[in-house]
Amino acid sequence: MANRFASILREQASHWSEQVERYRPSQTNLPSKVSAAQSLRTEKLAEIAHVRGTIEGGTVTDPIAIGILTAAVTELEAEVDALVAEIAKLSSWFEVVNRNIEVWEQGVERLLNLATELEA
Repeated sequence: MANRFASILREQASHWSEQVERYRPSQTNLPSKVSAAQSLRTEKLAEIAHVRGTIEGGTVTDPIAIGILTAAVTELEAEVDALVAEIAKLSSWFEVVNRNIEVWEQGVERLLNLATELEA
């Protein structure tokens, strides 16, 4: 009976080890995705500042051109908002992945230790 329970524990440990291996690429890739989104956000903010400077600096006086530039700023701001949401989502997912991997790794160790104790 103890060997049966030990076998079940080892099966579960194996399953959790597989989960860790499935999630490991996300743990590796997510920081670069966050960094890329942050860089793009910084570029968009610089572009917004440039266009606003053009509008507010009086370089452009034509009302139609000012309207087009203002619409461009609005569009860029929407893109920045979307990037902020994407960064938050990716960062949150990274935390979840890290937490899950940590829990699974600890669980694998505990299950294997318990299985070894049952077999002794």
